[in-house]
Amino acid sequence: MIKYNKDYFLKDCGGCERYQQSKGKLLNDILQFTINISDLLPTHKVLDIGCGRGELIFHSALKGCEVVGIDVSSDAIEISYETISQLPETLRKNVKLMQKSACEIDFADNFFDRIFLTDVVEHLTDEELKKVFNICRRLLRDDGKVIIHTAPTLNYLKIGQYIRKLFYC
Repeated sequence: MIKYNKDYFLKDCGGCERYQQSKGKLLNDILQFTINISDLLPTHKVLDIGCGRGELIFHSALKGCEVVGIDVSSDAIEISYETISQLPETLRKNVKLMQKSACEIDFADNFFDRIFLTDVVEHLTDEELKKVFNICRRLLRDDGKVIIHTAPTLNYLKIGQYIRKLFYC
């Protein structure tokens, strides 16, 4: 079992070298692509599920978004606080970090314009995955986007099936 501690996020997790260089100001290719395709507007409310080190939170806040980052790991939340501490106070006040499971997210229906799930879904069981996708569907505005990145795993095809069932029926 992977321990989601500081060593994991700062030494083993994808993009850790880039993070060490810039403390989140520079993004690895995957996170940069995520920001590029998200079409963020300053009026958007963004949810980053499994926020890790907080790079997507930082860059979404730079675009003027209101951002919520959640992670099950207390170490991830601590690192995210360090990352967002580099933001000007006017932008930092639009960021909220919460330590909780992806299955425990509770906001009003249709609350978010964008939801990020980068390198998270492969860490969830089938039941957790179904629950998280149902939560995302409920929280997402009609014109919103869920942006998912995952490395191919045994569950890769299941993930696609869940997405089709929830978002395209």
